[in-house]
Amino acid sequence: TAYEMCGRDWSSDVCSSDLAAGAFNGNATHTGNDDNDLMFTGRLGAWLVRPTRGVQGGWEVAVNAASSRDTNAPVGNLLASYAGQRLIYGAETWRRGERWMFGAEYIRAELDSASGARFVPEGWHTTVGYSLDADDQVLLRWDVLRADGLQGDVDDLVIGWNHWPTRATQLQFNWFVPLREHALDRHRAVLSVQFII
Repeated sequence: TAYEMCGRDWSSDVCSSDLAAGAFNGNATHTGNDDNDLMFTGRLGAWLVRPTRGVQGGWEVAVNAASSRDTNAPVGNLLASYAGQRLIYGAETWRRGERWMFGAEYIRAELDSASGARFVPEGWHTTVGYSLDADDQVLLRWDVLRADGLQGDVDDLVIGWNHWPTRATQLQFNWFVPLREHALDRHRAVLSVQFII
């Protein structure tokens, strides 16, 4: 990320954009994916407003892309095993103030399978958040996935609360409200605990 690439010293003006690129083979859990065909990835971001020292703020916009030719690779939660050409691209923006944040992202995949089938799933989210104090943050997020027949579409409103009881622990509570199906039994609540080691 730009925070890591530009360092933590915001007294200089050298950090106005960041570029990341990579090439990957395999995923360390699915040995059949080690096919010597690399996935190439890239991300270009620009700071419209740079964070200042001591203030968690700033405004970043970015575009990203990835491409690979796969023989036996999982594609997120959509496909357990995929063979064919894969192109993924998207754009995002994040704006942070001292107590609030806003983010939005769009992502699309073009999957041309070896069998001749073509899938074009896409999704986006918009997130707003507000820090109540140093230990608590509330969030509201609209999540959308158009899966192009690979699974059911998603159109959820997510109401969240993050709590940091210590610097090494975080509690997250998310309530998922389906916007297409209003039945109460379709709502989900997820509570997670994270430890920073």
